[in-house]
Amino acid sequence: MRPGRALERRVVSLLLLVAGGWAAWLGLLYLGQASMMFPGVELPARPFNEVAPADAQALWVEPEGQRSEAWWLPATAGSGPRPAVLFFHGNYELIDDWPPAFDAVREQGVHVVLVEYPGYGRSPGQPSRSGIRAASTAVYDAVAARDDVDPKRILAWGRSLGGGAATDLALARPVAGLLLDSTFVSVARMARRYLAPPFLIRNAFDNRAALRDFAGPVLITHGRRDEILAPAFAQELAAAADDATLVWRDCGHNDCDPQEPVYRQAVARFLARFGATV
Repeated sequence: MRPGRALERRVVSLLLLVAGGWAAWLGLLYLGQASMMFPGVELPARPFNEVAPADAQALWVEPEGQRSEAWWLPATAGSGPRPAVLFFHGNYELIDDWPPAFDAVREQGVHVVLVEYPGYGRSPGQPSRSGIRAASTAVYDAVAARDDVDPKRILAWGRSLGGGAATDLALARPVAGLLLDSTFVSVARMARRYLAPPFLIRNAFDNRAALRDFAGPVLITHGRRDEILAPAFAQELAAAADDATLVWRDCGHNDCDPQEPVYRQAVARFLARFGATV
């Protein structure tokens, strides 16, 4: 065999090996992306009455026959119909983790609703973008129908993965404002680090696209040392919104203190735009 022909065969074999390996990698990513995005499905959950604050109420909705839990944390100041925020947590968290972080918000006269994802905590099912969107819109509708809530002052607040749930809700319901903590531009953008093409993504949250269509005010906060979601994401999100305030925090991704003065003041000023007391 001529040396040139043997070299050609070795090159072809190598290319086929690389292509096969990449195809196998893409297959693993396709099958495993749900568990990568929603690892919290394995988190344990204790009974509501063991972990919820004394004044919390369990709010269950059943979109499309699938039960999903939320916690109603009433405002501790003010009277009459009040603003309300629907909060969406990160992918390795539960609503059980969050009540203490909202004491100051409730003291401003704002109701807080912690929305759980299907497949997390006490909510059965499998987590997915469509399931989270169905649950969040059902919770929104239940909250908007309450006599103690002003339906024109319902905000969505998301942290990390929850930013996608918050902007998704804004696409489906008339959300008055958005608060986005340490979140991402889009799932497709994050998938680049795994060499995954966009068509492979099954839960394609796109926060930047949603902000381009959102007319209300947006508060974006992000840690300068975020090692999971790049600080540049926050700048891109702020640039996409018509009315955005970007506040930097001296933290990474999972070590940001919700009681940090700069952060609390930024949230208080933002909520004051919707009639909350300062």
